[in-house]
Amino acid sequence: MADNETGSSSGAGSGLVDKMTVIAETVQELQKGQQSLQSMVESKFDKLKNEFLANIDNKFKAMRSDIDLKLGMYMRKKKILSQNLKSLFLDAWNVWKTKRGFNI
Repeated sequence: MADNETGSSSGAGSGLVDKMTVIAETVQELQKGQQSLQSMVESKFDKLKNEFLANIDNKFKAMRSDIDLKLGMYMRKKKILSQNLKSLFLDAWNVWKTKRGFNI
């Protein structure tokens, strides 16, 4: 009977080892899965960050282009206004000279 008890206790020990092996393998698989998931999440965040920054960069370029266009438009208007004021001033000056008798 002693052999029987030893045999069954070694069988129970073997079952325990098998269960521990399964648990250890499962933990390893979970760790691998977690690392894979972490890598995937980091990759997705990097991609999202890059897309977000590119989108912001494109918006700044578009705004800069709009500002340049508007600035050019206002500069042209300023130049035209300056030319008109100069012309009006010269006309007024000529009228004043004519009325004062300074025809040169």
